[in-house]
Amino acid sequence: MKTTTTTQIPAHRLAARAELERALAAKRAEIKAKIESVPAAEWERRWQEIEARHQRQQRALDAQRQKSRTPIPKRRATAQPPKPTILWSKPVSIDPLADNRLSPLARCALVVLRSLTEVGDVIRKADIAPRLGVSLRQAQRALAELRRVGLITTRIATNRIGAHIGQIIELAEQVLPAFLRRKPAPQPTEQPKNGSFRGETGPSPLQWKPDSKSLQESLQQTDSFLAAVLARCREHQTG
Repeated sequence: MKTTTTTQIPAHRLAARAELERALAAKRAEIKAKIESVPAAEWERRWQEIEARHQRQQRALDAQRQKSRTPIPKRRATAQPPKPTILWSKPVSIDPLADNRLSPLARCALVVLRSLTEVGDVIRKADIAPRLGVSLRQAQRALAELRRVGLITTRIATNRIGAHIGQIIELAEQVLPAFLRRKPAPQPTEQPKNGSFRGETGPSPLQWKPDSKSLQESLQQTDSFLAAVLARCREHQTG
């Protein structure tokens, strides 16, 4: 059979618990008195303020969420069309435009340069940037890309007193289409070891040396031709 043991709570703990219960009872009585002292209209006003504050916070949170979800229109969607000009694109090869080392802006700059530049023309960044619709710094970056891959060469243009007035931009040969490129000079044919040129069966004309018999025959033919010419001249004078 089981035996139950009871533990007695110390007196100081019982006194502390009784003191806590008295304090809680006094606080409840104080809160109840405060509630009863406030009229019902005041409680209604306070509750309406709490509801209005909660609604304002909820509206602000909903607006922030809606703003984050709404996509911001891109610049190109709201940009204005360019002003019409008389500039037109000259023939250009498709190879530089398909170069993956260049950015889209650099490729457009190459087409604009092909339309603007001639031999010895002076170009300024201020002339290129409006045609591309970008800033001067972006135009300079595009020119640097074209210069890096070897599609253009630039040098500074100065006036009589040495002031910088712009750049002279020259396009590389691969920018032009095939029918506008300069034809390469013919390469000299290689001479094989046997003394004959490639494609020739006989000796080279520079290496041909006439013998005495052929030389004598050619001299005789020349003398006979000259004698015939002199005879015709005499006949013409006497007649």
